[in-house]
Amino acid sequence: MKKIEIIRVFCLVVVLLILSIAPALALFFKSNDITKQELFGQESEFKGILTVWNIDTFEGGSVSKSDLIESIAREFEKNNKGLFVFVENMSVEEFSQRIENESPDIISFGSGLFSIMENYCCQQANNSPQIYENILKSVMYEEKTNIYPWCMGGYYLLSSYEALQEYDIEQINLVDERFNLGKTKNYNNKSFEIKSLTLGTSEYHSSVEALKELGEIKYDCLDEEYVSQTTYQAYVKFCNNKAAVLLGTHRDLTRLENKLHQGVFSGLKTVLIKFSDMLQYAGVVRTDDEIRTKYSNLFCQFLQSDYAQNKIAKTNLLPVIKLNNDLSVLNLNLEIEKIGEMKIKKIY
Repeated sequence: MKKIEIIRVFCLVVVLLILSIAPALALFFKSNDITKQELFGQESEFKGILTVWNIDTFEGGSVSKSDLIESIAREFEKNNKGLFVFVENMSVEEFSQRIENESPDIISFGSGLFSIMENYCCQQANNSPQIYENILKSVMYEEKTNIYPWCMGGYYLLSSYEALQEYDIEQINLVDERFNLGKTKNYNNKSFEIKSLTLGTSEYHSSVEALKELGEIKYDCLDEEYVSQTTYQAYVKFCNNKAAVLLGTHRDLTRLENKLHQGVFSGLKTVLIKFSDMLQYAGVVRTDDEIRTKYSNLFCQFLQSDYAQNKIAKTNLLPVIKLNNDLSVLNLNLEIEKIGEMKIKKIY
């Protein structure tokens, strides 16, 4: 009996509470002109699924680019009720096979595939007015483009505090002659030379191009296999103390930050090189469905929004727009300010 009374009292309290705040809620909605759509998300004119095919030619940062698109898409879906974004990751080879019989709504692709993908993309892209001018210029043809750049990879000089101290290097500066000398070490009565710098290449991108942006280099400071080894092999050599400095990518930065958190290094020194040939683009695939095209473009534009670009920057990829927030909360800190000065190389 007591239990029933308690329930009745509880229900009465809830009813009284609702009645007491109802006038305030009504006044709030009236004064702020807030609609149901604004509170719970706007109904989308397009109902259904937008399909995004993602093709990588360079690695993501702390998460894959397909996972990054998916997390951004969840926010886009909240603002467009009834619309869903499906992201599928695939290789260049798989894309070539499937595009003959299938058609996605949006293609996200890395540099090196530009000349292929722009043939499938429709009309003029409405890029964000906040996009860095140097990035936008890299995709323009006769002052037009049908492509949306949405993130970028970066090249870095990377070293640990321990390596810098051992080499008596105060700062990373490849033009300095101290980087043109190998260092002989003795181990088990055998001597071997550690090179100052190691780096690698990939199928679509070359860190050697980034190296040239640093000025005149005496190549005897380099690991002999710098042309033939992969970027990951170069990273392993650096971790095994075979070089004082790694010329790596945003992915290597993430790997080394993880080692820093594990206590492997006491500190890291990083310098962003003002050059990149690693861009990820999005393009809307041609279709006669105007509503589908409209919302595909809206999603590509959302990839360039402040919300999306902040998420991108926190994964160690570089944003393509000028962010308005406090850059100190981002992993790259004030290095991001250098993006507008970077030399952008578009790879076809």
